[in-house]
Amino acid sequence: MSNRAIETGRQHVIPSNLLLIVVEILIAILVWYSGDWFFSGSEETFGTLHSYIFIWTTVIIASTASLNSIFASLSAHDSLTVTRNSLELTRGAIRPFMTVIEYKEEPFKTDSGQILPAIWLTLTNSGGLPADNIYAAIKLVEVESGGNLNTLKEQDKPLGVLFPSQKYNVAQIINAEHVSLFNEGKTRIYIDIRYKVGENPFYTIQAYSIGSRIPNTERVLTVIPEEQSWK
Repeated sequence: MSNRAIETGRQHVIPSNLLLIVVEILIAILVWYSGDWFFSGSEETFGTLHSYIFIWTTVIIASTASLNSIFASLSAHDSLTVTRNSLELTRGAIRPFMTVIEYKEEPFKTDSGQILPAIWLTLTNSGGLPADNIYAAIKLVEVESGGNLNTLKEQDKPLGVLFPSQKYNVAQIINAEHVSLFNEGKTRIYIDIRYKVGENPFYTIQAYSIGSRIPNTERVLTVIPEEQSWK
């Protein structure tokens, strides 16, 4: 229940108490006069008026106390619900968020000195807690007719721990035979990042379309974000 609902409940306390008191006073008056209507008389039936008023005053105090106790219990339950929901929102916000914040086309130099075309992805933890056991699966896929995906190349990269605001660059090597697919707009990169905080698992999934800005050119690639999700 929201804070507004709790405030609304609190606003009903005074009207409810007043209504209860008015109703009980009316009942007391009707019962008092019923002694004259149906019995030998009010004082003979219920005792003196002072005693009768004292009895009903006790009844009114007890009933209003019970009503307020019920309102207090409901308010405490609602406050506990709001507190629990707030804690859930806090836990959801204070967590690691692994995501790709930058992508660029830049040659990759191997240990043997070979220069290969590649797309570099900059991963970062934009959350408030360190991400542990990070495992990034990067797929280069071809979108076939009918929407089927054909995996051209897959790279699995264990990254260990990444602290908040820390960055990590990952290169996806592009083979020459795949370049023609860029010009046809049939190539995508999928990034599936799995990570943990203690035993709590999370994931980030992002997808990008790859194409060439210049037709029939192996260089100057453009990367277009398509979809992303977190959990």
